[in-house]
Amino acid sequence: MPDDEIQKGRVLTEVWDFELWLIGSTQISHAEAVKILSSPHWHESDPRKTAGGEEDHWGFHFDCGMSIGVILRRPYGDSTIAHEAAIYADPPDSVKAFSYLKTLLTGRDIRVADPPVRIR
Repeated sequence: MPDDEIQKGRVLTEVWDFELWLIGSTQISHAEAVKILSSPHWHESDPRKTAGGEEDHWGFHFDCGMSIGVILRRPYGDSTIAHEAAIYADPPDSVKAFSYLKTLLTGRDIRVADPPVRIR
């Protein structure tokens, strides 16, 4: 079942038009991410765009004005192996963004980007 907090967001199914501020990352398997976030909103399989391997993308926009993106990098395609999930937010408020993703992040090591890193 998807995370209740994340359900408050509008799903972004196209390439994100918000500023990409990397606020952190964690390790999670594809199967666990899908269980929590639902099916990926889009999938990138072109290795020229992904630094090798495949990526699954989830994007959400909230009434408060925050947009959150999660990109799960799957270099080997195995859905049971934990891979890096990068977390982006605009504005880059990690406390607020992480509160929307609490089910995804609870019990996991979180690497917080301090300060956040602007990707684009």
